Amino acid sequence: MATGVSVDRIVDVLKEITGASKPRDGQIEAVKRLVVERKDTVLIAATGYGKSAVLFAFSALVDKITIQIVPLVKLGESQRDEIARKLPKSNPIWIDADTHRTVCYFWFPC
Repeated sequence: MATGVSVDRIVDVLKEITGASKPRDGQIEAVKRLVVERKDTVLIAATGYGKSAVLFAFSALVDKITIQIVPLVKLGESQRDEIARKLPKSNPIWIDADTHRTVCYFWFPC
């Protein structure tokens, strides 16, 4: 595989993230398309399927900055906390309209 990421590695990362004994086939296929085949991918699935785990696995496997646009503040904050808990080597941050009031960055001066 061009990226050096095997399906077994994808399965291991998904298991670590989800806590499931076996990830869903759709999760494995979506991560494989993103990481190995480098194809655009749309995963349509019901609430609770584990769509977020696909994004988390992609981020962990490519070891690059990834950006997720989340329409709800509470969902975004929850996912940031979940990523930090499940992927301790990651550094997730949450940016919203109020970030400039609470956090100083070089691009958001206080």
